[in-house]
Amino acid sequence: MDELKRRIIAEGQGLAGGILKVDSFLNHQLDPKLTISIGRELHKAFREHGIETASKIVTAEVSGIAPALATGLFYEVPVIFARKKLPVTMSGRTYSTDTISPTKKELSQLIISSQYLNQTDKVILIDDFLSSGHTLQGLIDLVQTAGATLL
Repeated sequence: MDELKRRIIAEGQGLAGGILKVDSFLNHQLDPKLTISIGRELHKAFREHGIETASKIVTAEVSGIAPALATGLFYEVPVIFARKKLPVTMSGRTYSTDTISPTKKELSQLIISSQYLNQTDKVILIDDFLSSGHTLQGLIDLVQTAGATLL
């Protein structure tokens, strides 16, 4: 996506450890038009790969939420974000896995309520595209533990 590339070149900052900081338009502060464009392009790319429908979009808090929400808008499906800490509002059975946080460099837990993810779901994962892949693997583990189909 040309606009995203342009913004990364113009505003992105390379940090130690291979981290790309894009806080001015994607992580800390959001550019709504760019976020919607990202969702549109992700939806288009998934459809070009044969994924016409899904029942859920799954991501991790925090940086994956915006692109996942925008993609969910185009698929017209709910978006689930894996929590990093168990909130008091989440009761009942949960799925959890451990992962390494690329920005905090520490072990982090990802948690999803079984109330919102189950074996009937067909899931698209949207992760922070600037990350190392550790969180994405954790999300894959959660989807597989729930018995859902990973698209």
